[in-house]
Amino acid sequence: INIIYKKNKKEGFNGKAGFASGLGSLWIRKENLPSIRPQYTLTPKINPSITLNYKKNQINLFFQGDYLYTETLNKNEFVTRKYENGDVIQSQLKRNRNTHFTTLKSGIDYSVDDQNSFTVSALFGSEKIIGRGDQPFFNKDFSLRRRLW
Repeated sequence: INIIYKKNKKEGFNGKAGFASGLGSLWIRKENLPSIRPQYTLTPKINPSITLNYKKNQINLFFQGDYLYTETLNKNEFVTRKYENGDVIQSQLKRNRNTHFTTLKSGIDYSVDDQNSFTVSALFGSEKIIGRGDQPFFNKDFSLRRRLW
């Protein structure tokens, strides 16, 4: 199969803008242990994007960019440890995270002729994660918090 795309001959500016969003973690499956920050609920996902092109004669300049913001409760584990001396430790590992992803791509196409072109482009990606998690350790009846990580 040989697919041949028709080249766009139009000149000038064109582009596209987009926006996507969503929600996750709509309810709490199990309540937190006492005295820690609340777990994330109704976690938003927000994703705006843009694509721009400028074509003139044999030159095509292009840019694509998008940003994604998410809040996630990516771990929420409850553990009960029982020791031979009778001690019982109750703990919870809760990881609330805010994540920021940025992706940018830009470049230039130079059309030598109808069959050949050169492209030079650059891609930039960035990810920033902010952790807002807690890991408390309590005794059996939750009357004493032994430590908080």
